[in-house]
Amino acid sequence: MKPARHVKHAVAAPAVRWATALTWMGSLTIFGSAVLLAGWVFIPDRSADDEIDSAVKEIGFNPVKPANKLRGPGSIYVTEDQGFYHQVCPVHASDLNGLVQTSPAQAHVRERLEKGRFAWDADLVRLLNGKLGGNRVTSIKYSLSDVMLHEIADDALKGLERKLMQKPDCEDVVVQYYKHNRKICSGYAALRASASFKVYTEVRADIDLRLVKEHLEQHTGGQIQTVSRDEFSGENLFYGIRLSDIICAIPDDDKLPRRVAEPRA
Repeated sequence: MKPARHVKHAVAAPAVRWATALTWMGSLTIFGSAVLLAGWVFIPDRSADDEIDSAVKEIGFNPVKPANKLRGPGSIYVTEDQGFYHQVCPVHASDLNGLVQTSPAQAHVRERLEKGRFAWDADLVRLLNGKLGGNRVTSIKYSLSDVMLHEIADDALKGLERKLMQKPDCEDVVVQYYKHNRKICSGYAALRASASFKVYTEVRADIDLRLVKEHLEQHTGGQIQTVSRDEFSGENLFYGIRLSDIICAIPDDDKLPRRVAEPRA
């Protein structure tokens, strides 16, 4: 009968539409899962190092990794690829008296750094475990306090540079880098903070506190205090540095006689 045939089509059409809709929903779900999976695979997770680097870069500093006392303002540096650099002529603390101006870091940056909890470099943890004779330390976390900016004015920086270049060895190295078209300049500002290190170990692991302390001192270039069995502290470490855009002046050979570096003992 025609009414029956009509009823049959009326029932089948919604079923087809529902089946089609479910198929599309399933496809979208699979597609969405694939996108999320691709993001998980190809977008690296932000580590604690990324977090502190981001905060340091936010106020225009190059991150110092690991944080230490060897990358302060006033010294002469040579820049390398990908933003890395190393010290060429170190300035002495006595030469900085009265030249370094200090102020607290910007409030939002200071709060971000002081409330954060960061991870010590994984490679340095592996080195420590090598000294301890096994994978006893699982991680080292640290928190910051007293985040301060240190800066030297350009005129004072020029005086420090001139003083360093009066040393034959310093001038000789700077000239050699200059001949190889390397950028040599002074650090004029630094981001400084104190740190509290927390050492996490395997359950019931017995570690040599002396070796842990020495390891931290070796890679911070400063004195580390033992607070407890699993906690250490380091004061006034540099976490970021700014290098001057002004290249170190190279003596004019026609006007200034070249000095020969004295032989090392």
